[in-house]
Amino acid sequence: MIGIYYFDLAAIILLIILIFVMISKKMYKTSSSKILLVLILFSIITSLFDVTSCFPSYFSIKALEIYTLFYHLFRNSLLVLYLLYVLALCDIKILFKKYKYLMLLSLIPIIVVFTLILLNPINHNIFYYDNIDNGNTVSYAVYHRNSGIIFNYTNSLFYFILTLLLLIKNKIVFTKRELIALTSIFPLTLISLIVHFVIDGFLVELFATAISALLLTITTEKEIKKEKFDIESFNSFIKEIKKAYLYKINHKVLIIKIKNYYEIYNQFNYKDAIDYINTITLKLKKKYMEYDKELRVFYLEDGMFSILFSNDIDINDISKMIIDDLSDKVINLSRFIPDSQIINLNLFDLNNYKDVIILINNLKNILNLSERIINYDKLKEDKNYKIITNLDKIITDGLKNNEFEVYFQPIYNVKDKKYYSAEALVRLFSKEYGFISPGLFIPYAEKSGKVVEIDYFVFEEVCKFISSDEFKNSGLKYIEVNLSVVDCINDKLYEKVKYLMDKYNVVASNLNVEITESYDSLNKEKAIDNIDKLKELGIKFSLDDYGTGYSNIERFSTLPITHVKIDKSLVDSSDDSKMQIVLKNTFDLIKALNRVTIIEGIETKEQSERFIKLDCDNIQGYYYSKPLNKSDFINFIYEKNEIGEK
Repeated sequence: MIGIYYFDLAAIILLIILIFVMISKKMYKTSSSKILLVLILFSIITSLFDVTSCFPSYFSIKALEIYTLFYHLFRNSLLVLYLLYVLALCDIKILFKKYKYLMLLSLIPIIVVFTLILLNPINHNIFYYDNIDNGNTVSYAVYHRNSGIIFNYTNSLFYFILTLLLLIKNKIVFTKRELIALTSIFPLTLISLIVHFVIDGFLVELFATAISALLLTITTEKEIKKEKFDIESFNSFIKEIKKAYLYKINHKVLIIKIKNYYEIYNQFNYKDAIDYINTITLKLKKKYMEYDKELRVFYLEDGMFSILFSNDIDINDISKMIIDDLSDKVINLSRFIPDSQIINLNLFDLNNYKDVIILINNLKNILNLSERIINYDKLKEDKNYKIITNLDKIITDGLKNNEFEVYFQPIYNVKDKKYYSAEALVRLFSKEYGFISPGLFIPYAEKSGKVVEIDYFVFEEVCKFISSDEFKNSGLKYIEVNLSVVDCINDKLYEKVKYLMDKYNVVASNLNVEITESYDSLNKEKAIDNIDKLKELGIKFSLDDYGTGYSNIERFSTLPITHVKIDKSLVDSSDDSKMQIVLKNTFDLIKALNRVTIIEGIETKEQSERFIKLDCDNIQGYYYSKPLNKSDFINFIYEKNEIGEK
């Protein structure tokens, strides 16, 4: 008899732990999580009543009939609660508005079954108990099913199928992880029923339910993004947009972009900055709920927010009011005034939720829009927006049609007052769109992986140039070539580089490869292996963008680098007396490690003189020369290095 109820006890223990986890982590704020909490509680109660059936000699027939009646009530409630849980995830309000009568009709089976269960003490249509005397002093109450039990199974099958169909219909709303967790109850229940049928008396069905509840709880915890702001997350926004397209709800959408968002952290400490943003967003939410009680506010990351309005409001007027509010010191209660921009649109201006995600990602990169309020109809006509939206095709066509070109920015040697090197920079001249800023296509190319093809093109062009008589007669010693993070982990990097060097008879000393401090962010072991192989070829390395973000001293001191490029961000703040102390110590450190220094982004004579005083080895920037195409670059070098006729 002990083995019979072990699985029920295990289910009870597991379910109690899940309730403790949900309460301790406050995973009960949404309607769906509240239903999940009730579902887990009902599963515990069902398991407790199920356990009583394992001890028929301890209870009277009347008591057993009451316990079993409650078992059937709660057991039949579980699949209904599960259906409600899925409905809540899909947005039960929307579904009820669209399918009110169907949803009401779906309650008929459970009402019928509940009625039959409650009438069971009178007619015993579903179950009954009788006594069996084994000849000893103890008699046992034996449970018998009656013909009415078929209604229980029919009810379970009905809600089983209905929930599965709902999940299939709304699968777009869920992530893969969520779908696996949500559908796990179906195979687990089926397996438990087979086990129960094959091994009579094994009460494993509720243990299977407990395992499903565990998966749902884990998924719920992972999907609750621990946002620093007291508004909904980007994930929640995408879910809402998916629902809108699925149920054809044309929301009015405002996307608020705070251009100077990161300056908040310069004016406040971290905690106060978060409190400041929370204060503003909650005040705005409270105010604009007067116009739409169902509005939703979401944080889209990187200083971007979105407000979804459901009512038929004048979105332009609302946009103007929000811009005014964000500039209002009364609301801000601060010296910081957000430099805000609002893009407004009707959701169905875009084809699907994927276009919405693309729009948001693109808005982070659009550079030349100065208007405070922009209608989407105008935005989609903006040249940069068109470029960003079509970057995949533009890059593909550019590589195919030779629209990429390598430019060279000269690097000035302070000691010899000559130009011994240059940085190779890629430029894109689209036949359709004209010049496309690297600030637009490089980030996309890195994310899509197309940067590998672009860098391979640059490397080959550089090798061609190095093998030419023009390079050999110019006085140049080497050309710097950028290596992206994606390149660093490319399995074929070494083979490609060696092939091109052999093809053009390039000496390794004529190449210097630039890597950033994030070179190992994807796969450190592979990146180090590639760098070591290139080093064996004799290639030297520069550490690019030194001084941006967090500079790892241990990494800096152990990397096989010969040159360190000081980032332009330090140049821009170099007139500050405290920064000058930082820069002096930085240069002293680099010199002590026997590294050559290159300062980037020098644009004025004053900046140049300042870094010359700091004993900088090389200088690069517009003050000396902008990036030049190959022909102009050769002319520049021959003139500045006082080389005779080419």
